[in-house]
Amino acid sequence: MKNLRHTVIVVLIAITLSPLSGALFNTVLGPCDLHFVSNDPATIEEIQGVIVAESHRLVGEYGAVNPHPWSVHVVSSREQLRNLTRGYAPEWSVGVAQRKLNQIVMLAPNAAKVNFNRFLEILVHELNHIYMHRIAGMDAVPAWFTEGLAMVASGELSLIQKIEISRALWGGKLFTLDQLHNMQVHYSWDVDQAYAQSAAAVYGLQYFYGDGILRAILDILRYSDDFEAAFQELTGNDLLDFQEKYSLYLNSNYRWIFLLRASRYIFVVLPVILVAGFIIKRRRGRRKLELWDLEEKLASSDYDPPEVN
Repeated sequence: MKNLRHTVIVVLIAITLSPLSGALFNTVLGPCDLHFVSNDPATIEEIQGVIVAESHRLVGEYGAVNPHPWSVHVVSSREQLRNLTRGYAPEWSVGVAQRKLNQIVMLAPNAAKVNFNRFLEILVHELNHIYMHRIAGMDAVPAWFTEGLAMVASGELSLIQKIEISRALWGGKLFTLDQLHNMQVHYSWDVDQAYAQSAAAVYGLQYFYGDGILRAILDILRYSDDFEAAFQELTGNDLLDFQEKYSLYLNSNYRWIFLLRASRYIFVVLPVILVAGFIIKRRRGRRKLELWDLEEKLASSDYDPPEVN
């Protein structure tokens, strides 16, 4: 996201020079019509800049797609979100990308209870779905791949989510890739975990098969709707093989991350340990001095030890 926001400054010049005006502007994915609840020009320009920059990155990294008109609607209530998506949006969602309507519908930062940077991450996530909707074979692709790809692109996999993956690993509560095939089956209390593990799965793909594996899979899906066949053709593994590798990847890279959550308690416990250590050391020193004093008295010929009755 940091590199993306730096790119926005350059992209804003392109927006200004675009022959389209108002809320309608050009992108490599086609003309985009932006509807935002705020009338602040600077905010709207920044959102446009992120959309144009991320669209360019997607086409540059994964290849060109047929451009079509599309829209982004940023709304101020969940009711508006439901209405514009025609009831499609799950209760836990704050943004939705729809293939048939060629649109992204999102809650505004205040309505979603997120800051503006987080809002932009969600926008980039949904924009990745708009791009993937233009690839013919994406309909049959498992959700862990599409959601994981969008999570990786937007940089959404946070340290807190990595810690939660680690805790799930220790608790034996990890989802299998088969369980991550459809995100709609997850409840609000575990959907964040499902998205985080999907991102980890895509990072695992890159770890085992190289950074080019994502582009290679998408290239095959432009003319085929068989994800598993494409995967096996490119990697020599089927999805069961990758499940085993994915489990190894999580064990190697996430198992001990949960300890980072405990680090905040160190600053509370450490002073107590230091004070206790100081007291113990002081007592031992005092006893040692008393012992030396007694040895000196015993060594003295004038010392008459007390009688013990």
